[in-house]
Amino acid sequence: SDLEAATGLLPLGAVTETRRDVGRGGSSRLVMLRYPLSDAAEAYRGLLGRIGFASGSARTLLVASSSDTDAKSVVAANLALAYAEAGRNVILVDADYRQPRMHSFFGVRNDRGLTTVLADGDVPLGWVTVATSHPRLGLMPSGPPPAEISDPLGSPQLAALLRRLLHAA
Repeated sequence: SDLEAATGLLPLGAVTETRRDVGRGGSSRLVMLRYPLSDAAEAYRGLLGRIGFASGSARTLLVASSSDTDAKSVVAANLALAYAEAGRNVILVDADYRQPRMHSFFGVRNDRGLTTVLADGDVPLGWVTVATSHPRLGLMPSGPPPAEISDPLGSPQLAALLRRLLHAA
């Protein structure tokens, strides 16, 4: 409500989790997979529709938060699953290289990923992207922490990677 008052913008939607959901952690928070008929899964589908409508069919989406919680990762993962469920090919990129979580949600390793590609732009996407339990959703984990904490998300390498990802999905 503070953001709405300050900007005059209306929220696209809200998804709530119970304390029990948060306490379960890991893959149980992927409601689109685990609880596809739940109110939370329906809320993600509704949010997906409003995002597509508001943006003119979004091809890229950034989910960010000022909080250190994993809420942004949960929202991003479930939205990616909603897009995949709607028939789109999706590559979910974990760009939180300080506190990566996507690999744990999907039960995959985090030994290579976004930071690998940003360090070497010639790395094939197939080497740093892993399959998930949904056939239309690939995951690019964050990869190992970068040796130098700068702003890899503002780099020309990221712009090149986004072009490659848009071509792939």
